[in-house]
Amino acid sequence: GHAVLGECWWSHGMITGYDFIADSPSLTAAQCAQIERDFLLLEAEDIQTHRIAANQQCEINAASGTAAINAQNWYLAARAFTGTYGLFDQIEFTFSEEGFSRENELAYHFASVGPIVEQGQVYEALGGHFWTPRVKRIFDAPLASSPIGDPGYRTGYAEAYAHYQDPAYLFPGGDTPLSNSVLPLAGRTTLR
Repeated sequence: GHAVLGECWWSHGMITGYDFIADSPSLTAAQCAQIERDFLLLEAEDIQTHRIAANQQCEINAASGTAAINAQNWYLAARAFTGTYGLFDQIEFTFSEEGFSRENELAYHFASVGPIVEQGQVYEALGGHFWTPRVKRIFDAPLASSPIGDPGYRTGYAEAYAHYQDPAYLFPGGDTPLSNSVLPLAGRTTLR
């Protein structure tokens, strides 16, 4: 579990870095092809073979989907979005009917929501429709359970507000870093 999760986290950085320089004169077409074939495609296939649940599966889908897109393997990318255990399955498997994480902890809830939102943005950029009522419920549930009315993860709520125009998603101030017992151990102190 944690080894795959760690691999997903570091692969995000590698994939993003490649995406920044892929169209620059820094790499030849042959080098890009080799990176896409020998790293990104292998990474997408390797990560996608793991089927876990909840926040870890959300990270797996985001990492494998991003790698597959950069490797231009649309079959693997589609699996990360619409396949078994893909983005839309995770919206159902990870959250209760009311919209709260089945892991039953606010930090784990947002550990799932973060990669789901990132993957949803990519899905929309590719022409899909992500911001459905089923997604809205995963933003509504933490508001109902937060004793101060502000569950954190304000960046995600700002994105949700842009799509749903729900004034409950507006909070004063900037983004609030979240913490849980797992992220600091992995060298992470915030969720995005």
